[in-house]
Amino acid sequence: MAGLLHVAHHPTDGSVATSAIATASVAFSQARWLTVGASAAVGLSAGFTGYFKYHERSFNSQQTADAIEREYEAVELRVGKYAGLDEAKAYALFADTVERLRDEQNKRQQQLDQPAEVKREE
Repeated sequence: MAGLLHVAHHPTDGSVATSAIATASVAFSQARWLTVGASAAVGLSAGFTGYFKYHERSFNSQQTADAIEREYEAVELRVGKYAGLDEAKAYALFADTVERLRDEQNKRQQQLDQPAEVKREE
């Protein structure tokens, strides 16, 4: 029975564990409450994961951080769109670019905060 209990890293993992516990609860009456608890835990974790969208938020934030880092390296080395610009113009362009990247990140963040649209067939 101890082999069935593990930390679920993905909602599907928890569903498999809950199914195994439910099967065991047929033979062991003590496992019935464990089945209820595991089912509730899987449901709650799946709900939180879906609602807060941790993976998408992390991915979008990392993407923006990487883009800002690339821009910083380019302005420091005066390559790409910063080539041939004096320091003041290069950093002014860099600031504009970073603000644009941050605005794009904020828009992606707002899209994640919007509830999913439910399509109905009429």
